[in-house]
Amino acid sequence: MSAARLSVLGVALCFLACGSQATDGDGAGTGGSGGVAPGSGGLVGSGGALGSGGALGSGGTVASGGSISEGSGGTASGGAGASGGALSSSGGAESTGGAGSGGEDSGVGDGCPFSGHVEYQLNDPEGWPSDVTPLITAAMDGAIEQYNCYADLTKTITVNYNPGVPTAEANVDGWLSFGADKGYMQVATAMHEVAHTLGVGYFPWAELLEDGRWIGSNVDGFMQNLPAEERDPDMYSQRDYITGDTQHFWPYGLNQASEHQSDWSLINHVRIVAAMQRDKQAYLDGDL
Repeated sequence: MSAARLSVLGVALCFLACGSQATDGDGAGTGGSGGVAPGSGGLVGSGGALGSGGALGSGGTVASGGSISEGSGGTASGGAGASGGALSSSGGAESTGGAGSGGEDSGVGDGCPFSGHVEYQLNDPEGWPSDVTPLITAAMDGAIEQYNCYADLTKTITVNYNPGVPTAEANVDGWLSFGADKGYMQVATAMHEVAHTLGVGYFPWAELLEDGRWIGSNVDGFMQNLPAEERDPDMYSQRDYITGDTQHFWPYGLNQASEHQSDWSLINHVRIVAAMQRDKQAYLDGDL
């Protein structure tokens, strides 16, 4: 039977219809409605209700590393998929049986500015439908490729197939699940969910948001210095700050299919998650 394969390619959080699929659905167990696009001026809350899902688990830890790269280049695969909300940090224990791991160190020689250590394993893929395994594997391989190429982060993720999950969901413990809807088995979806495993939506989170705006200096510095040619064309991507709700952020949060506009959508997503890691660690160290 099939088992997970290593991601050796090197380079590289409701149900909303957007294009063919929405990427910010409420996952099973979140109890939330998912995130909605920020309102006028980009401040969360002025343009609609915030997603209520995704508890800010106080036990979430910050993964190590994560620096910002301003390098250009790199391509991304995968279409706009879906993503669910963050689960509570007390998610299910990892099951045994998922063989293999993804996301080996990406090769700097292949044009990657970083060589991250994010990896994954499939949980009992022998029991999955035969047409699901390659789709989830490809989505995760593409996501891990981007994370390991554009940030120096470390995380081990267990990937599960659960038909009861409406879209996809993940928690900071490293448990990530895809539901039965194959439209959500996409690189952008997987990247959004990997962000949850790396602490997006988890403590410290609300502590770093003021009136819906992220106040950490690493994220602010990145956005203020991001060249125009490395930005997506929509108006939110031109901002020099990041906004968020209880579990999502904008821009570059890959919360909806429309947010995957270019390779920079994926690259900047990773860079911002890495910058958030640094801000979260600064908060825990008492430096913020």
